[in-house]
Amino acid sequence: MNYGIFICLIALTHQLLVDHVCSCEQLQSQDDCNIGIKQCLWSDISCNTIQCQSFDGKTEKECIDFIGCAINDVGNCRPFSDCVDYHVKDPKECETKWPTCVAGTNIIDGKYECIEKGDDNIYYVCNKIEDKGICTADSIENQAAIKQADGQVCDWIIEDNVGKCIAYDPNKCSNIISKSKCDLYNCRWDSEKEECSEPYCIEITDKTKCTFIRGDQTGTFQICQWENEQCQDALDTSFLTKDNCLKNTFYSASWNGTNCNLCQNDGFSTLLSIVIMIILIL
Repeated sequence: MNYGIFICLIALTHQLLVDHVCSCEQLQSQDDCNIGIKQCLWSDISCNTIQCQSFDGKTEKECIDFIGCAINDVGNCRPFSDCVDYHVKDPKECETKWPTCVAGTNIIDGKYECIEKGDDNIYYVCNKIEDKGICTADSIENQAAIKQADGQVCDWIIEDNVGKCIAYDPNKCSNIISKSKCDLYNCRWDSEKEECSEPYCIEITDKTKCTFIRGDQTGTFQICQWENEQCQDALDTSFLTKDNCLKNTFYSASWNGTNCNLCQNDGFSTLLSIVIMIILIL
């Protein structure tokens, strides 16, 4: 049997995909609650979410030390919304609102409007681009991809021996048509088929890295398990321990004293901010 096909069969038949993270209230042990120390607070027998509003009237440092909070334009500590919602006198202050915020050129009432880092509010219409270098961003300095206002990225495709620039949603590995974009979004490129797909646990050879991998859709993760001297798709979380239950499931499961249990999806999870910060740092 072809090794690539063998991998595909394993990936399709044994998958434990998760698409959300635990809220503070779902963390059942004090140790897990303490991992979210800047989001969660252990109180006697339960883990609770700390509210940004509780920092009103305190210093900005106390507010922003709590992950996910920022001082808004009226001086209150509230959950971070969007870079453009904040205006500062000192351009350097934008980064204190959120790590990816920088000062833009727009000044309102003597204050700089913050914008997303690397986003100069320049958007493209992919099918109007005729230059391959611009379409793929290869000829644009310090930029790995260009995008449309709807978030779709541009990429170059050859059809009937004619090249053209197209747009697609890069948040799904199987949509991606080039190796450079496939690598950029942490997907798996098949050189023989010239196709992009989600990565496979079985391709991980380092035991310490056999924890989880992204799924086909951004925001979904496949839990991996080291067994029989190789990394495999996990069927459940029963093999995880008190020490690795939360971290090795991408914050989607918590230790209840005897077992590692997946958290139910209750909508927005406060630990999501921690996850985002980890991704930004990597």
